[in-house]
Amino acid sequence: MKENGWETGENDEELFEFAMHDRQYRDYKSGLAKQRFQEELSNLKSKKPSAETKTVNKSNDPKVKEIVAPFMGKLYYDISLETSPDILQGGELISAGKRLCYIESYHHYQEVVSDYNGKLKEVFFDHGDFVNKDEVIALVEVD
Repeated sequence: MKENGWETGENDEELFEFAMHDRQYRDYKSGLAKQRFQEELSNLKSKKPSAETKTVNKSNDPKVKEIVAPFMGKLYYDISLETSPDILQGGELISAGKRLCYIESYHHYQEVVSDYNGKLKEVFFDHGDFVNKDEVIALVEVD
């Protein structure tokens, strides 16, 4: 640290960080970590949604409603380890309040329930897929 002109910090905490995380500390001090972060951030900001992203009901049919992801995370149809996942299928009848799946985010699971009575028209994600906030998980043809 002395060779590079870096302070060891009060109680040698900077020295400890350097000893524990050599590469990351060097990248931080050189400005490389900040440069990488800025590049990643600008790439994400400029990224256009892909054509595959399901965010809009393209049919414009008033009887077709969207079930959207309330936040981003990993989608699971079943979180029980004892059974294989009970995956949603197109054509399946569902009712309002029925749990359709779970989304894992920040180490907790939240249920995604249907707001509609009807028949599943199309399901866009498989068990274990990553979903972004507001992506359409499924389309429901309401009664």
